[in-house]
Amino acid sequence: MRFQDVDAVERYDGIWCCASLLHVSEAELPGVMTKLAMALKPGGVGYLSFKYGRGEREKDGRRFTDMDVAGLQKLIDWVNTLGGDILTTNKMGIKREVGSEDTAVKRFALETETIWQTGDVRAGRGDEVWLNAIIRKK
Repeated sequence: MRFQDVDAVERYDGIWCCASLLHVSEAELPGVMTKLAMALKPGGVGYLSFKYGRGEREKDGRRFTDMDVAGLQKLIDWVNTLGGDILTTNKMGIKREVGSEDTAVKRFALETETIWQTGDVRAGRGDEVWLNAIIRKK
């Protein structure tokens, strides 16, 4: 399944995106991250990792979207704005805002709990740096 096809609503306690979101185009990332946020239960946790840097690149025919701390925070801010404006339909067919317990207006928020950098441990890639983050849906 592609990230773009995720349609779950508040189904998961955690989502693990290790070295996978970096293959989503920069233009599609806000929508994809919003879908993942919608899929997390309130209080749910997500792990994300990107190659450290900024912008898009291609290597050996593969697309990469690199991310630095400022870019990740901008993405999270965008998701919080975008996600607050999206109504979803739960399994009972009742329209409600993402993250709400009833029809009252209540926006969800993603918060960055921890961001850190690590070196690549694969042979010959010791100079490559990864940006890692733990996010939580409030």
